[in-house]
Amino acid sequence: MKRMLFIWVLLIPILLRALTIENAVQMALENNPEMQTAKNTKEIAYTDYRSTKGILFPQIDAVGAYQQTTNELSDNTTALSGVDKTKETTLSGTIQASQILFSSKVFLGLRAAKVYADLQQQNLDLTKENVIYQTYNLFDTVLLAQQVLDVQQEAFRLANEHYNQVSVMFNQQLVSEYDLLRAELAVSELEPQVSEAEKNLQLALDSLQNHIGWKDGEMELEGSIEEISPETIDLDTAISEGLSNRKELKIVGLSRDMREINYKNESLYFLPSIQATAGYTHYAGSNSYSLEKEDIGDTYNWGVAFSLPIFAGLSNHYQKKKVQYEYKNAVIQESSLKDNLELEITNAYKTFKTSIEKLNTQQKNVSLAEKGLRIANTRYANNVGTQLEVNDAQLTWKSVKLSYLSALYEVNINWISLKKAMGRQL
Repeated sequence: MKRMLFIWVLLIPILLRALTIENAVQMALENNPEMQTAKNTKEIAYTDYRSTKGILFPQIDAVGAYQQTTNELSDNTTALSGVDKTKETTLSGTIQASQILFSSKVFLGLRAAKVYADLQQQNLDLTKENVIYQTYNLFDTVLLAQQVLDVQQEAFRLANEHYNQVSVMFNQQLVSEYDLLRAELAVSELEPQVSEAEKNLQLALDSLQNHIGWKDGEMELEGSIEEISPETIDLDTAISEGLSNRKELKIVGLSRDMREINYKNESLYFLPSIQATAGYTHYAGSNSYSLEKEDIGDTYNWGVAFSLPIFAGLSNHYQKKKVQYEYKNAVIQESSLKDNLELEITNAYKTFKTSIEKLNTQQKNVSLAEKGLRIANTRYANNVGTQLEVNDAQLTWKSVKLSYLSALYEVNINWISLKKAMGRQL
């Protein structure tokens, strides 16, 4: 019984098509084209690395051959030898092995392939971070659009409710026709705003569906934008953590390492390449179409070979200079990126702090606006206040409520942006 209840708890959100942020992130990571491309690029890089690594293992080849030869001799040759044709049969099998003993190009090429594969892994991780960040952003945008629609609909309901109240009072000759027209106008002005909020919600849903690859028709999100309680952190800690964690710096560092390997490769251009070889041949040959035991023999060989570049027409000299400049550019790029990331983290930190202050102000404003609306409605119901007071209170309440939702959204998004800037897992 308990197990069945647990299964139904898991199935109900799916049956209702309620999508959580965790589900959205998982779908985005599985379906997003950028993620798929980054995964394939990483696999290609590691496949190239393994392929290059295979050169260091012994290379073994086997060759076999069987051949029968008939020579039709000329008349002169036949007259001299008394033989009009000759027959030959050969059979051989060879196994040849080679093993690289030393080659700076191969060894450094293997290192470069490994660094490049690691770089593509970092690229994949960075793409994953960006996809998750975009998912959170789009998900919260939908939640904000839904809550904005709720506020617009609530404002429309309040305006209608007030209009009905004014209509009753007008029929009782307690208010003027002007008050009735003002109340009706307030309702009419809110109708297109509700329609606009519905359109914005649908656009936000479409963007999220496209991002995560949603193909199951209508989508309903689970949750709402709520106040968060982020940890207390100072700017220096945020910068230090960001410079330690950011994938971009790791990628630039690996790119610099590749340039350094290329420079070493050119510097060691004139070192020899040394290779060991060994072979075994089992063969048989006879002057007829048949082979006898006495026709069989074996051949063994082994040795060491080397090649040494002597002169390359100065091409190596200029290639070495080229990769040296590329290495210097990589170092400059790494230093510049550190400065830019520090600025990015600082901006994200200050933006988040500002949004916290803005939210605190809007929380107070909502409380004041709600109180003002209650007072205005009570005053008007007791024929003390005016229609203008009610309209102004309703407009202020709606404006403040929307500002509060916007501030709440900014706090959530800016906190995610700060965590991303610090290189934290979202």
